[in-house]
Amino acid sequence: METTTDYTFDFEQAFATLQGVVKRTPLEFNAGLSLKYNANIYLKREDLQIVRSYKLRGAYNKISGLKPE
Repeated sequence: METTTDYTFDFEQAFATLQGVVKRTPLEFNAGLSLKYNANIYLKREDLQIVRSYKLRGAYNKISGLKPE
């Protein structure tokens, strides 16, 4: 028996929901890792968020979509 689940996500709606809540964080080139792995390595600086975590985006977006009880 084969089952499939259709996962859809409205990125534009999530972006609109998060406007003013989270800040855009930069990609920062990391010379040490780039040299070590012989590749251009960039780190996404989510530690610059007010709560220092990327999880804020998912949590806030999920909570804002809940229906009031």
